[in-house]
Amino acid sequence: LIRGDWQVSPNHSVFARWSYIDRFRFDPGTFGGIIDGTSTSSKGQLIMEARSAAIGWTSTFGPRVVNEFRLGWSRNVSRGQQAPFGEIPPAAALIPNAPQDPLFSGGFGPIRIVSAGGVPNPANGGGLDHLGSPRFLPKFQLTNQFQWADTVKVISGSHQMSFGADVRQPMRNIFLDIPALRGDIRFSGQYTGIGLADFLLGYPFRAQLANPAVVDARIEMFSFFFQDDWKATPKLTVNFGLRYDFAKWPFEGQDRMTNLNPVTGERFTAASAAGFASSTVGRSLVDSDKNNFAPRLGLAYQLTPETVLRVGYGRFFQLLERAGSEDQLGINLPWLVNNLVSTSSTTQTINNMRLGTTGFLLSLDPSAVTVTDVRLRAINPDSVTPSVDQWNIGIQRLLPGDIVLTADYVGTKGTHQTVLRNLNQQSFDANGFGTGVVPFPLLGPIEYRDSMGNSNYHGLDFTVEKRFSQGLSFRGSYTFSKSIDFTQEHLFRGTSTSFGQNAHDIRGDRRGPSDFDVRHRLVLSYNYELPVGRNRTYLSEGAAAQILGGWRVSGVTNMRTGLPFHIRAPANNGALGGPRGGLVEAQGDCLRPARKIGSVDEWFDTSAFAVPPGRLGTCGRNTESGPGYINFDIGLARAFEYFGEGRHLEFRYEIFNLFNTPQFGRPNNQVTSSGFGQITSLSGDPRVMQFA
Repeated sequence: LIRGDWQVSPNHSVFARWSYIDRFRFDPGTFGGIIDGTSTSSKGQLIMEARSAAIGWTSTFGPRVVNEFRLGWSRNVSRGQQAPFGEIPPAAALIPNAPQDPLFSGGFGPIRIVSAGGVPNPANGGGLDHLGSPRFLPKFQLTNQFQWADTVKVISGSHQMSFGADVRQPMRNIFLDIPALRGDIRFSGQYTGIGLADFLLGYPFRAQLANPAVVDARIEMFSFFFQDDWKATPKLTVNFGLRYDFAKWPFEGQDRMTNLNPVTGERFTAASAAGFASSTVGRSLVDSDKNNFAPRLGLAYQLTPETVLRVGYGRFFQLLERAGSEDQLGINLPWLVNNLVSTSSTTQTINNMRLGTTGFLLSLDPSAVTVTDVRLRAINPDSVTPSVDQWNIGIQRLLPGDIVLTADYVGTKGTHQTVLRNLNQQSFDANGFGTGVVPFPLLGPIEYRDSMGNSNYHGLDFTVEKRFSQGLSFRGSYTFSKSIDFTQEHLFRGTSTSFGQNAHDIRGDRRGPSDFDVRHRLVLSYNYELPVGRNRTYLSEGAAAQILGGWRVSGVTNMRTGLPFHIRAPANNGALGGPRGGLVEAQGDCLRPARKIGSVDEWFDTSAFAVPPGRLGTCGRNTESGPGYINFDIGLARAFEYFGEGRHLEFRYEIFNLFNTPQFGRPNNQVTSSGFGQITSLSGDPRVMQFA
């Protein structure tokens, strides 16, 4: 990191900054060296490189006007590579017809042997999953971003105003995130009854091969704002402002993207492609939302010298949201060819493939791919930018003894939030059984991003805090709240998955408590210096002061109610997915309210649930709750002030989870599992003690 500051003149100053970060990872036992930023060992790999620079110019125009200009730039390089990368196995060890390219070659792709005929299931500790290296390697992401910002601050009487612009342009993200570049081949035992025997004979039931579709995504963002802090009266301060945010949907540098018209089922692109329509909404294939006005308002009123009332409201827009690879229009046909085929035959291998002789008999020609077998990623062309409204009202009171008491009501409303669903899922009859009829028979499963989700949070917060005086400070807070939404954030691993069981009824199927919903939470923290020893109230001199002085006790206590979960029936996924299967999370049947038992062997009455007979489950999302959480952490410290001015030695003894309270995770929520209702994981550690 290098930084410089320069006072150009009495009214102008400049700063500049440059930073550079490298992170390298090596396999255990491999050290190698670095020459000109390149690993000299084939096993070592650069996993992150970051550069950033910023310059700023601050100018004063008179006693009441200041202008601040900032220009920032950042570049990040992230790579994940298999070991070995770039080393081509001997021809005899290669799977025939597996492609080779300097961009992705090295070793061979995954070979997977599924449980059958006594072969251990990989999920239960078996070692026959992923012979070879992971199918999503190699991959990389290269980002480059410029940000221009200018703010003018003006003081006029009782007003302190600021206004300006924030422009992020150009922004670029070049990435490769494709499975099976070197192939992916699987054996199930469906020919011989033994998965390992199918492998030894070379009889696959499923195979996948993809081409290296590198995406060059680009985006532009523009924001303009005005803010006024107004001291209306000696007791009343008003903050109000308005912000406007606009962002184009990402487009691809060479227009290699494909989207879907959700009414006609027609696929369209910005570039010319045979069999695809031309975009009517520009290069981004999604119409930009131009209505992103965000007001802000805050009030602070001093009711009495010891009491303050505060009220606030604000709207905020999420200009960029990437849901992993699920909403990336650049990884679609005809630009990406991800040829995945399988068979249920017990006498004929997929595409007549044999592992050691024919190898991969899969074409990477877009016109040769069966479209109904290919997943299409699509975004609603009329999507609206996600927004969040936040408001609060609170009162704060100063009590005797340097104690402050605060009570707040906090509310949040999310609108137009991202929901993922299979737009080509089959329809259902009145009894919840699949009809086998899909909206777009000529297409496969459609991973569809829509802005139809919403969320809301309401919370009451009570806080009591004692500022540090007479050797004591503490803080206690209690929150009573409820959070409801349609779905989790896509890459967050809670109890919900990204896709529900019925894509045609999102509100009825997925609306429920948030995965992170905690109804009650209590947090206490404290820090107490014993009033004993030198310069303290008691025993300030003598041997007792030397022995007992300088000790400090601190701690944190955290208690909350359990996190929610719902009952899943994954054995039903195939029945609900229909002819364009996948992208579904089947739920169980709720026969009656489940009685809580509270044992790790049976957290709830499992007889209250059943597997639906091939239809939609009746259980809602996140209707059950798991174990609560109780944790006490405590620390004991002593400072020894015997080493001269400005130096001291400190001893610390800390205990985490003081009472060794079991902190259990959520129970198994799969009604088809033999461990249904059992708790087999922890949400926290057992007691840990450490000295320092």
